[in-house]
Amino acid sequence: MEAMLRTVSDSFAGASWPTASASTLRLLQSGVTADLALPDGTRVSRSIPLVDWDHPNRNHWDVADDLRVNGTSRSRGIRDLTCYVNGIPLVLIACVERDSHRHWGRVERGMAHLLRGMDPSTLEPPPRQAQVLISLDRREARYAGVGAAMHTWTRWREARWDKPTLDQLRTLPVRQHEGPPDVPLAVHAELLNGLLAHDRLLRLLRWYAQVLPHTPPRLARAAQYGGVEAALRHLRAVTRHGRSSDAQVCL
Repeated sequence: MEAMLRTVSDSFAGASWPTASASTLRLLQSGVTADLALPDGTRVSRSIPLVDWDHPNRNHWDVADDLRVNGTSRSRGIRDLTCYVNGIPLVLIACVERDSHRHWGRVERGMAHLLRGMDPSTLEPPPRQAQVLISLDRREARYAGVGAAMHTWTRWREARWDKPTLDQLRTLPVRQHEGPPDVPLAVHAELLNGLLAHDRLLRLLRWYAQVLPHTPPRLARAAQYGGVEAALRHLRAVTRHGRSSDAQVCL
């Protein structure tokens, strides 16, 4: 596994962050080619998947504090979290907290903090494998793909959740193994359940991320994701004589 992770890191050496992110996504979707030694001494090449897309819970998921220690890599009043899948950092979260004057910061501050990672002169750049950037304050949260301009960051709005469902999600306590007592998801319930749920995140990266040459990776918005998923559910439900019909859905 360490060799495969090195392959992912080496694939974008010297590249810009958006280019590195796009290269990582292609490796995630296609797998890594590795030379394997067979018992008879021969060697064969095989494509090894980095992620189990069809069974999200078979992957190893971790969330950790940012380990960078250089002062220029950190911002006072912002806590950086990194979400890993099988050891690959896929999501960076900037949690905007109180500043030195005890004033609560806004989500835009976290966005600007993450975007500073685009600067090639950064001494300790953020993980170049990251696919999703998230900034959240105590009121809201926004997300974007790597390289997206600040004005394109958006909220996650789940169209299928009615008010009772959303209220229930917002009061759902989050288990704390250490530190303060359990706290509710509150205003971040939609993003945490809609975007960062294991199956949702993998599905978004597998089918709803656009990678084109010379452009930053683009992630679908919640409405786009929900519309396509609803259309697919409708097509699967329409059957004729035990097989899929010729029904069409226009998006």
